[in-house]
Amino acid sequence: MGYLDTILDILSPHVFVPIYNYLKKDYSLKYVDEVERFNKLPLEDILSFQLSRIRFIADYAAKNTTYYGKLFKQIGLNDPLHLSWDDFSKIPVLTKDIIRQEQSNLLSRQFKESELRKTATGGTTSSPMPFYSDWDSMYRKRSATIAFDKWLGYQPGIQSAYLWQARQDMIELKGIKQKLVNYIVHRNTFFAGSPLDEVIMEKYYRRMKELSPKLLQAYPTPLEIFTQFLADKGYRLNIPSVSSTAEPLLEHQIKLIEKVFGNRPFNWYGAREAGRIASECHLHNGMHINANGMYLEVNQNNYGDTGFGSIILTDLWNVGMPMLRYEIGDLGVLSNDPCKCGCELPRLMDMYGRVSDTFINSKGQKIPGVWFPNQFVKGCDEIKEMQIIQHDICVFELLVVRGNKFNDVTERWLRDKLDEFMLESNVTTISYLSEIPREKSGKVRVCKNLMK
Repeated sequence: MGYLDTILDILSPHVFVPIYNYLKKDYSLKYVDEVERFNKLPLEDILSFQLSRIRFIADYAAKNTTYYGKLFKQIGLNDPLHLSWDDFSKIPVLTKDIIRQEQSNLLSRQFKESELRKTATGGTTSSPMPFYSDWDSMYRKRSATIAFDKWLGYQPGIQSAYLWQARQDMIELKGIKQKLVNYIVHRNTFFAGSPLDEVIMEKYYRRMKELSPKLLQAYPTPLEIFTQFLADKGYRLNIPSVSSTAEPLLEHQIKLIEKVFGNRPFNWYGAREAGRIASECHLHNGMHINANGMYLEVNQNNYGDTGFGSIILTDLWNVGMPMLRYEIGDLGVLSNDPCKCGCELPRLMDMYGRVSDTFINSKGQKIPGVWFPNQFVKGCDEIKEMQIIQHDICVFELLVVRGNKFNDVTERWLRDKLDEFMLESNVTTISYLSEIPREKSGKVRVCKNLMK
């Protein structure tokens, strides 16, 4: 890293980024300080603030959207401004099917559609679904992301690298002007997460060594492949922070990344329709929820006393398309116990991937599929990649990318291990591939339930 790059890493976050945003009328930095102050509040104040915002959003939605106006009349919620937590819990969950059916009825009558920012889900399990936000709420989401990234020692304008799968996020720099703005202001470099081979990864290594980024952000699967390449070659990259999202970050991946980069990776959870939902602190003991921007519940119905359940989100600021009790489709475990870091934000203690990635045995028991690769990898170094598919009750298919030491014993062990975790015998076929197919979003969906 040259002298000029060092100077830019110091100046850009505090000078060039604010100036650029001002000229572009981008207010992504506007609420950063507010979020940071909020994150230091005691839990009692956090919950009080959230209830007040829920009341405001519910009242606004009742008066300005067709969907919530009708819904609240049906359930007898006549005074949203004074609703209790109990009243709030009785509002029916907003599902993706409802959003598809009621799209225009969910939009605020105070905005033209052209005045809202349109985004969409990543399309991991189905076709991308459009969402709308008023611009102020969008800037609040971006501010929250910046506030939480500062926990990693990173903020906009500091040199960063992305080993990324989502092509729609990767900025293609065209012309001298765009390249100059990125070099001086944004300072982001994108590396495609696939395909990856030794020639490509050698180029990535040399480019990253030249850039000397302060942050490497990646999907776990390409990050593992690249990190293993570095380990095999004996290469080292001096990158102070590594962060991971979009897929479950498995324990063996954490150990590999920590060994090669010299620091434990930070995990975070986000979604296009919700922004940054939760982030790890330096203690890596669960992900702190962005409670200033959203209220997060875990609905444990049908999951017994396991602690995990379906994640339900309420956006506390979006009035363009109010979302109350939105079922995002992921599973998690919630804790309100204060973290030893001193922050009292509620935490997601575990993430279990998609609801649709939950397996079901013949007893009707639901078992989060992401448990399986965790257990398999811990005892099976012979496997590079794997995907587990449930086609029916007791009918599974394993897609496996074999390592050099894979053998017949490994195959039998896989079958036995699957039976052990499903608590019964299964009919299991194993298919061997050179690479696990990616979803439209670019993610590897480790577990799939394809049952009708």
